[in-house]
Amino acid sequence: GTNATDDMFFESWQSSLYKPKGLAIDTVGGWLYWSDHSFKHLARLALSDAGTSDESLAQIVVPGLLSPSGIALDRSARHIYWTDEGSNTIGKARINEGNATRVWTSSTGRGSKPKAIALMSHNVTQQAKCFSTAWFWR
Repeated sequence: GTNATDDMFFESWQSSLYKPKGLAIDTVGGWLYWSDHSFKHLARLALSDAGTSDESLAQIVVPGLLSPSGIALDRSARHIYWTDEGSNTIGKARINEGNATRVWTSSTGRGSKPKAIALMSHNVTQQAKCFSTAWFWR
């Protein structure tokens, strides 16, 4: 449903997703992306369909992940980045093409759990920079 308070507009999408985690919006392409912890993939839904409850409109973007969490978009290079707690990695893929690759893997013996992720755009640095948080356990 929708809810408006002050100058903010909130949209909730009702579905049977069990553990969606990260969210990212591509305002240029018109997509809402999320990481799905329970179904182990990244998916997207056209923003024009976000008010519906028809789950068949969702598209799987990156399948076969272990425990995806945070996601971020590099809109200028058309990449999606994500953290995968299960494989202790950060991955990326071209939006609309797939071709997932790992861009970082934990080198600690203790095991890290990358969680959130954020990018600094090409416009600021001429090269996208990736920032992530992680939990370390002993």
